[in-house]
Amino acid sequence: MVSGVTFGAAGPGPPCPTASTPSPLPRSPSDGAHTRSAARIEYSAHLPAGKQDWSRSGRDRRTRDVGPPDGIERRNRDRRISDRRRGAERRRSTRRNDGAFGGVTEYGKQTYTLRPTHSRSRYAKLAQYGPINGPKPRTPKVLRAVLVTAVALACLLAGTLTESKAATAPKGKTGVVVKSSGAVHATLSYVKKGAASSGGPSYGSLKLTVKAAGRTTLRKLAITGRGSTGYLTRPQLTVREVTGDGIPDVLVDIYTGGAHCCSITTLVRSTPKGWNRSPITRDWADHSYRLADAGGSSTPEFITDDPRFTAAYTAYATSAQPIRIYSAEGGQLRDVTTQFPDWIRTDVKKWEQAWQGATQETDPQIVADIGRAAASAWIADLALLKDYDAAKAVYAAAQTRGDFAEVNGFGGQLGHDLKAWGYVSDPALVGLSDAPID
Repeated sequence: MVSGVTFGAAGPGPPCPTASTPSPLPRSPSDGAHTRSAARIEYSAHLPAGKQDWSRSGRDRRTRDVGPPDGIERRNRDRRISDRRRGAERRRSTRRNDGAFGGVTEYGKQTYTLRPTHSRSRYAKLAQYGPINGPKPRTPKVLRAVLVTAVALACLLAGTLTESKAATAPKGKTGVVVKSSGAVHATLSYVKKGAASSGGPSYGSLKLTVKAAGRTTLRKLAITGRGSTGYLTRPQLTVREVTGDGIPDVLVDIYTGGAHCCSITTLVRSTPKGWNRSPITRDWADHSYRLADAGGSSTPEFITDDPRFTAAYTAYATSAQPIRIYSAEGGQLRDVTTQFPDWIRTDVKKWEQAWQGATQETDPQIVADIGRAAASAWIADLALLKDYDAAKAVYAAAQTRGDFAEVNGFGGQLGHDLKAWGYVSDPALVGLSDAPID
């Protein structure tokens, strides 16, 4: 019991409190800690100056070199002690509740008080549980300015890309060509522009997609180069094994338009490891090709003719082109004409008949043009067969009939071309000279 009790002997300093002396601090009989703290303060008041302890807790006890506190100083001291206690409790609550120091509102909802150092993510996390006391955390001004600038630039760039894509997007009617062979399915998409009234339609933006066994193995391969745009007729699609690896390949054929030219093929090759994304493009010029098994193997060849003879010695209408055979085995188009002599002999008969049939024409000019063109192709085929004597005989017969009369030095020009194009190593072997016409 504190009241009416004298603590310690009398000595210098303030008089000891008695039963009639009011306590320096109000006491609550129901708060033992407060009563004990008040008793300590009353006891400290009788200590010598400089040794008095005005703390309200034993763990916060400290000495001061001042006299007893007045009302204002006591109030400030109590606030500091309360702040420290609340801070300690908040830190303990932070560890327990992951940053939330909660209370209950009058509506029964949980509220949370955040320290200024809480991040925006913490704010958002706690906001889902109930109202939040205190200001919403804000992004620093410098960072906020950087973010606003970045967002503005991103929007500007997105708008530019959208406009660019819209400007470059092809305009026209889209369509597809679908072909399959076994488990390989090929789809060629295109964009059709124009109409017959404007000179004929064009087919561009060609993209090839291939699926094998239901799985996409080649996606939207763009057909580029000369084979990228066709005219007048829709692109043709062929799925067939032509490279000899046992896996179907894809052929895309287009026609470039014009009076005589050109037919172009894009060969997309398959390999055991996947599709080769670097296709082979072949310009067949005036005439196209046909796939045929020239040698009895399982791999077809490309049967065509030599476009270099077109309009070389006569007009286009009366031109004659000797046979040429190409193979795609190994992934490359190679001239293999000399490997198929039977096909060459068949071509020899064709040009022999054409040369003999020229005499049925009534116009001597047409007879000479057809004879000159047919004799040139006939001699070229015989040179490939290395039948040089027969080639000399053909040249002599055509010369006797007058097929070369209108072209001075024709034998020298034909000999020069046959050597340059690989038909013969020496024009003299077929009775010709290497003397091109100037």
